[in-house]
Amino acid sequence: MSHRRAVWCVVALVLVLSITATACASSGPQVGPAGRHTLPARTGAFVYAVGIFNLVMRSSNGGATWGQVHRDRNAALATLWSAAFANSQRGWAVGMASIIATKDGGLHWSSQRAGSLALQFDAVACSSSQHAWAVGRRESGAGDPGTSAAILSTRNGGATWRMQTLPQLARLNGVAFADSRHGWAVGEDKTQLYGVIIATSDGGRHWHVQQRFKWTDFTAVACTDAAHVWAVGGRLSSQSLGCGRRRR
Repeated sequence: MSHRRAVWCVVALVLVLSITATACASSGPQVGPAGRHTLPARTGAFVYAVGIFNLVMRSSNGGATWGQVHRDRNAALATLWSAAFANSQRGWAVGMASIIATKDGGLHWSSQRAGSLALQFDAVACSSSQHAWAVGRRESGAGDPGTSAAILSTRNGGATWRMQTLPQLARLNGVAFADSRHGWAVGEDKTQLYGVIIATSDGGRHWHVQQRFKWTDFTAVACTDAAHVWAVGGRLSSQSLGCGRRRR
């Protein structure tokens, strides 16, 4: 990984200006972990913020000033939740039923996949300009009112996206890839009683459950390499179990 020319970061947050996530990209020789997390922006770094109406804001000076580079005024219900950059030029943002991408450092964005609200994306990660993964959930049919977890992946820069096969989970909230083969995703099982960490060592062709934690809800995952991974979220106390679980 030390030879890759990529530094990027993603952190999920909600601000009063309807921004839901930020990402930064640089062409320096360092490597950043994948998933919803953040590294300190430095002078000269390109920083991006995404939010409602598929809004994308961009800063070219480490966040000192910002400018709007993309907004879908026809997407009244659309919200971007996560963004990831493979290098200073190539990046993706995902949200409600959509995946958008840029090839010029965020100045212009185009839709790579648009669908119904039955499929919603909560996080995106990439290991190169060709390999990216979007995770989230899809609504089940009329006979099953719940949701099922979903992962879409691309190996050609987003020209095509394919659904990957997963264990039986309710949803996925975060994803991280150390390289094109080793990755993790976090979410909940079908009962919504267990937080689950799943992993792949072949780029997502096969996923398996690594850990399950009762009364836990994992919201994000990050890694620095194929051996060092962190998952974060929350745990429910016995007093809170009757109150239900908050959903976005």
